[in-house]
Amino acid sequence: MNFKCMLLFPAIALLALPQHSTAQTLLYGTSLQGGDALHNAGTIFSFNPATDSVQTLYIFKNDTTDGSGPEADLIYDQTAGLFHTTTFSGGKYTAGSFISFNPTTGRDSLLWSFGAYASDGISAFGTPVYDATSGMFYMLTAGGGTGNFGALCGFNPATGRDTVLHSFSGGTDGNTPMGSLCYDGTNSSWYGFAAVSSGGAMFQYTPATGTYNHLTPLSGSLYTPTGTPYYDAASGLFYCMGSYGGTHNQGSIFTFNPATLAVNVLWSFGATGDGQRPVARLVKHPTNGLFYGMTDIGGSHGSGTIFSFNPATGLESVVWNFNASTEGYYPMGTLTYYPPDGKFYGMCSAGGTHSGGTLFSFDPVSDAEVVLWNFGVNHTSAVPYGSLSLKKDVTDVKHSPANTPFSIYPNPSIGTSTVTGLPLGTVITIYDLRGQKLLTTTMTGATLQINLGSFTNGLYMMQAANADGTAGAYKKLVLMR
Repeated sequence: MNFKCMLLFPAIALLALPQHSTAQTLLYGTSLQGGDALHNAGTIFSFNPATDSVQTLYIFKNDTTDGSGPEADLIYDQTAGLFHTTTFSGGKYTAGSFISFNPTTGRDSLLWSFGAYASDGISAFGTPVYDATSGMFYMLTAGGGTGNFGALCGFNPATGRDTVLHSFSGGTDGNTPMGSLCYDGTNSSWYGFAAVSSGGAMFQYTPATGTYNHLTPLSGSLYTPTGTPYYDAASGLFYCMGSYGGTHNQGSIFTFNPATLAVNVLWSFGATGDGQRPVARLVKHPTNGLFYGMTDIGGSHGSGTIFSFNPATGLESVVWNFNASTEGYYPMGTLTYYPPDGKFYGMCSAGGTHSGGTLFSFDPVSDAEVVLWNFGVNHTSAVPYGSLSLKKDVTDVKHSPANTPFSIYPNPSIGTSTVTGLPLGTVITIYDLRGQKLLTTTMTGATLQINLGSFTNGLYMMQAANADGTAGAYKKLVLMR
């Protein structure tokens, strides 16, 4: 649901609150292999949860006109109606590409071929991100840059040009960045990981000043940070994972505080029955407050797990054990939360009926996993490496109120309630059932107390919006004294 298109009058908006429907609400993904017998260079596909069916939308040709071997997620530009992603290889210089894909016409466009100049980045693993303020796409490449240690690249869609913003230099600066960037709205900066010989390092890039900062080394108990950090607006912390290290040297969950640069290990994977080697990134459930993620090995069958992590207690629980013989194995991407049915959807890169991987759903209420599709039959999509994507606008990566899980409690309220989980600067407005504005205030910290003492008992609507009024999300608020 795109909250930017909500009706303008609040009283009408109350009657038009989002009602989830599965009709035509598709998920989109990429596969590393498959397509046809001639190319086997990967695909873009859609999955319909209403029919449990996959449709191949585009076949990569592995030539100078597109790319080959996409390992990243798709991101959606709502204004242009286009998806964007990167490929690890292919393109004009066989060093990877940045492309757009039109789901309406089924055609792709090559926007940039990596390796176009001597210090350009090459071999992009991670998902691109879009910064609406600068109008730039940012992406990380595992190779290239001045010393061939990898690069942070910016692509300007207005000029069609790519620029290396930082060349990693190895050593303590890191090398081979293989994940994606994550945005922190409190300081308008992007954060990511690079590898170092003893583990990894976190870095910060601020588009407004063009400044790159090498931050905290991640070594010892952390080692080899994986994928992309998750920024939790409620706590102001990044929740991250390391694919090795920890007490059992099988990975960890840790937090990074961008204000203090402090790192705190919360969980070590690898105890008996636990998962090992976490992949991609954590995702937070919008209502139960738990993080969910996957490991590519370990668990009771040794084929990987789905796990939950409770930030309040610091405890991790294996909620599903993959069975290679029936369900697939080596999950590689991030779980995708699907609002119409409240389930997570994900993919395994191997196994299944046709040995090309699987697509599955996971119900966080019942902890039940169901295989919905087996990849790899008759040269169709095979070996999915990324995550499934909704048509959620690229600007949503900045955790605007429309897509940031937040809560208000107690609700029903007896007079005072607390709002959590929203970025600083979010404007909170309370309306009555006639659409009359009763209260307006702003998030100035991780929590905000709202005093309803002058209100009469009844039902109200709380809106959370950006300072400019865009991207509004709504919650019902009941006062009962």
